[in-house]
Amino acid sequence: MTPVAQSRRRFDGCVVLVTGGTSGIGAAAAMQFAAEGAHVLITGRNDARGAEIASSHDNVQFHHVDVTDRAAIDALVTTIEATFGRLDVVVNSAGIVNARPFASMSTRHWHEMIDTNLTGAFHVSQSALPLLRSTVADGKAPSTSIVNLSSLNGLRVDPGMSAYGSAKAALIALTEGMALELIESGVRVNCVSPGAIDTPMSSSTAGDESNAEAFTSAIPGGRYGTAEEVAAAILFLASQDAPFIVGANLVIDGGATLPSRHPDLLNMFNMKP
Repeated sequence: MTPVAQSRRRFDGCVVLVTGGTSGIGAAAAMQFAAEGAHVLITGRNDARGAEIASSHDNVQFHHVDVTDRAAIDALVTTIEATFGRLDVVVNSAGIVNARPFASMSTRHWHEMIDTNLTGAFHVSQSALPLLRSTVADGKAPSTSIVNLSSLNGLRVDPGMSAYGSAKAALIALTEGMALELIESGVRVNCVSPGAIDTPMSSSTAGDESNAEAFTSAIPGGRYGTAEEVAAAILFLASQDAPFIVGANLVIDGGATLPSRHPDLLNMFNMKP
């Protein structure tokens, strides 16, 4: 699917940092920010993919950064300040997911899920905060924005996803706490929680016909979402179109959280039209 069409350039002159920007939702968001006029810095660990994305957009730069490495993050923020003198948006999209049964889960697996999916967002946001604040204080923007990428598993946990779900649930709570503390200085913090989205991270389900059918049958919308659809929501929350949205968690799941899992009462009582 082609990227969601944009009729405006809401981010002309803005500087945007997207972690995990070499794949999936992060890459889609980076390209939409770039299309709307932003200078975009993407981070990731896939050098080939990062270079490919950067080479196709004049206003995109790739930096090899692991979000669990605080020193590397601090160095990148210093570079952003020296190069651009401002930072308008941070999108914490870096993440990993692997299913493991709780009973046999290793400590290493637990820490991998928590460190990348939760602590990484803490490192990046805290490191970037002084520059986000100064962008507002210096009058370069009416507000700046942090958008965290949580997950439907932060609200509804599937078997095998207790570590991943714990990290994503905590990220929603972190979003709310940050939002309360940072709005006074003009930094808005919000969150998106995608459900089943067709990205490389979901290839084991979306890429298998029977697995994909099992997932889509549980989604009222009847399909997987796209990275571009989630990216469009991220850009909205980050933009000046959403100045009064603070601490929100926008669920993007095709209605998957709506059913109660009770029997279909319309069928049960022959009330189908």
